[in-house]
Amino acid sequence: MPSPESEYEFLQQIRTSLRRSIESQTWARKVIDYAHHEIHGGSHYTITHGVANIGAATSPDDAITITFTTPNTAKWAHMVVLFNAVGGALCRIREAGSGGGSATGTITCKNNNRNSSNTSGLIDIEGSPSAGQVSYDAGLDTGGTLLVDEYIGGATTNQNKAGGGAESGARYEWVLKQGTRYQISIVSAASVAASIVLHWYEHTNK
Repeated sequence: MPSPESEYEFLQQIRTSLRRSIESQTWARKVIDYAHHEIHGGSHYTITHGVANIGAATSPDDAITITFTTPNTAKWAHMVVLFNAVGGALCRIREAGSGGGSATGTITCKNNNRNSSNTSGLIDIEGSPSAGQVSYDAGLDTGGTLLVDEYIGGATTNQNKAGGGAESGARYEWVLKQGTRYQISIVSAASVAASIVLHWYEHTNK
């Protein structure tokens, strides 16, 4: 059996933890969701990529893409994908595709905790792949599995969808497969302003 001293220390730890979770003036509980917790821990990242006119894009033709490979480790990316377009556009998330060709360049994964030096494990698809960044505007992949294949309506007002069809204020999270290529794309032949926003945290599976 544990000694009275160890039980007392354990109870003191519980009291300290409870005290820290309660606001001193109102006695309200201080609670944040897990993704917010990961921001404070320096393990939450964001990427944005957009254009003023997809229909004028030449690389790839009539599309914008973000392409990357997840690291082959148990530290998995828990990702939310946001598609934004002014007008009609086809939005896709493709897993384990191939053949998209070379990209226009890379985008650095931004840590949401600007005081943290942590870097993302996502890897670009360049000739000499590097972690901490993704490739943008590679050609469209084929094959693999389409996780999302969704058309945003043709209204001229801004259309906003979270990957998987989330309504405003909801959260649809993809836990990405390790060691796997992913491509997120918006395709439209119209004169459509559009952007892709990725939010994710990286957590070791247990």
